[in-house]
Amino acid sequence: MAYTAVSPRAGIFADQAPADAAGFYVAGSNVRFVQGRAETIGGFVKHTTQTTTGISRAITSWAQIDGQIDTAVASATAVQISQGGQLADITPYRSTGSLSSPFTTTNGSATVTVAHSGHGAITGDRVIFAGASAVAGLTLNGEFTVTKVDNNSYTITASSNASGSGSGGGSVTYQYLLSVGQVDSTFQYGWGVGTWGESTWNTARPASDTVLNARTWSLAPFGEDLLLVHNDSGVIYFWDATNGTTTRATALANAPTANLLAVAPESRHVIAFGAGGDPLKVAFSSADQPTVWTPSATNSAGDQRLIDGSEIRAAIQSRGEILVLTDTAVYSMTFVGGNFVFRFRRIGATGPICGPAAIAERDGLVAWICTDGTFYVYDGKLRQLPCPVRRAVFDDINLTQRVKINAGVNGAFGEFWWSYPSANSSEPDKVVVWAYGQGTDVWWLSDDLGRTAWDAAGVIAQPLATASNLLIYEHESGTSADGSALTTFVETGDVDINEGNDLYNISDCIPDLDLVGADADNKVDLTLKSRIYPLGAQSSNGPHQIGADTTKLSIRATGRQIAYRLASNSTKLFWRAGKQRFDVELSGGQR
Repeated sequence: MAYTAVSPRAGIFADQAPADAAGFYVAGSNVRFVQGRAETIGGFVKHTTQTTTGISRAITSWAQIDGQIDTAVASATAVQISQGGQLADITPYRSTGSLSSPFTTTNGSATVTVAHSGHGAITGDRVIFAGASAVAGLTLNGEFTVTKVDNNSYTITASSNASGSGSGGGSVTYQYLLSVGQVDSTFQYGWGVGTWGESTWNTARPASDTVLNARTWSLAPFGEDLLLVHNDSGVIYFWDATNGTTTRATALANAPTANLLAVAPESRHVIAFGAGGDPLKVAFSSADQPTVWTPSATNSAGDQRLIDGSEIRAAIQSRGEILVLTDTAVYSMTFVGGNFVFRFRRIGATGPICGPAAIAERDGLVAWICTDGTFYVYDGKLRQLPCPVRRAVFDDINLTQRVKINAGVNGAFGEFWWSYPSANSSEPDKVVVWAYGQGTDVWWLSDDLGRTAWDAAGVIAQPLATASNLLIYEHESGTSADGSALTTFVETGDVDINEGNDLYNISDCIPDLDLVGADADNKVDLTLKSRIYPLGAQSSNGPHQIGADTTKLSIRATGRQIAYRLASNSTKLFWRAGKQRFDVELSGGQR
């Protein structure tokens, strides 16, 4: 026979049955599709060498009037601002005051007890002391982490051991930073959880359906300044950029508390969702007056309660409107001015979105992922997205940590990225990508590129994303994984040779790839896979290396169906796949 060309359709179709997988790619990682061809994704590098304080759950960048770019990141522990690659802590204070000789030391130990009645601290909280005098050779000024808590005292760890046992410190000022939140979502047990009488007295509950969510944040630039709110207390904080990073965020005066999230739209209102503890209430300040929330004839403050669903789960600014998602419905919130200020219109039904960060927007296109395994998109019309990798994703996802699922946009390639925790992970470690800019819907996956928060390119040149290793990365930069090898692969489904009617020998392959950076140590591996029967064992031949000067590969295989895998592990290699051609001839032992 003549050479047989294998050129699969663009995208990953992981949910296909074996007999339906012909003509498709069925698996891959770190390979996208451009103009119908599979190619390696861009690499990533550190945005800053500094690590964040805690695993970040939100990131956003915005420009100051003078052109300076600020990037804010927020974790269960801290809120930080990056200016010129330097991270500064702007975490709000929980409380401040002074203490008299609060420190007690033990000879030879670095553990120090701090006496403070009603301190309100929990393990992991941070406290800053100033003005302290020495106690047993220790001067306890600076920031410390609370290690153990009692009702009227707690312990910290000094930088060295005390030279004796004693008490003192003189007049000490304290600043308690915002209490730490949960890093992981957990099932909630104990009094009041579950329905009355569902268990027996003194019997531990084997399971719980009530989840105590990890701390999440919403960050919203407001001109040069920043609004921020987390899901625990729901207090809206305000960071004034006037004095730079020498000032911390403070609670926004007069704003409702117990909010779920906040948005600052083009109309210059501050909008709180789940306002005041009402999970369906939307409240908004007067325009350009973020501290004015009581409606009057002379301002534009107000509120509106939605009626469909049990709680607001997400909200995002889009082109000319804000999209508000409850657990069952999608609303459009538009600024109309006048007495009504905002108009609310129910667009349609949705599945329950995974979390407040599981939604992203680009040029009026909004997409999100739901806990029931559905994807939705809104572009003026609401529709559910068919997803050929849906089963592959939701068969391997940790929905207990669903609020950590986050969406981002890679605008240069017309892609929406969702990072999610796999079944055996508590942090996002995998990615599912919808490429909307290919003329048709294309999907692909990554096994090792999960990010904890994502900030699309806009005021920044390249997308920024945070990782569970406490680093901020700049994506689509270079060809390496921050200096390490970037692992990529894509694999086709089985292709019938001559409708699978006969048995064939495969002897050669003419590879077709665009290669950049290929040399003796950086090549693409091709592995041929063959079957005699669709449900029979699959045999592998290879890997065979493809370099810049490779014209033909010598392959020996037999089968009715063939598939192939292209893979690389390199810091400098870029490749794009074309049509791979295989020399096949009828086997003398045909069956």
